[in-house]
Amino acid sequence: MTTLANFSWRDGACIDVVVYCAAITALQRNITMDPRWNNLLALIANENSAENLDGLLSMLLSHDERHAVAGRLAVFKALLQGEMSQRQMSVELGVSIATITRASNNLKSMSDEARLALSRMLQVS
Repeated sequence: MTTLANFSWRDGACIDVVVYCAAITALQRNITMDPRWNNLLALIANENSAENLDGLLSMLLSHDERHAVAGRLAVFKALLQGEMSQRQMSVELGVSIATITRASNNLKSMSDEARLALSRMLQVS
């Protein structure tokens, strides 16, 4: 089982948020992740160069997938800030209401500790 201790935390590193959210979801559901997914998470967590990460993620994800991940990250930040309605988020961030609802449900299922860690990573006060 993957633990959060396996991941490096660098302030402002967006990819850490993606890895963290994937790990939290798996841990909350008590899922043993696919070894290939574990290998990907380890590769991302151990990479310190934004340029190398960009190259890796550009190779693995299509333009639309990269755009979707960035949109989900923006949704998490907006939800944590709590300043916009879901409708406003949809319009301003260019994401679907379904994406916002999934992110909202994910946040609701997170422990207070996990939510606080996510807020710190996204620099939400």
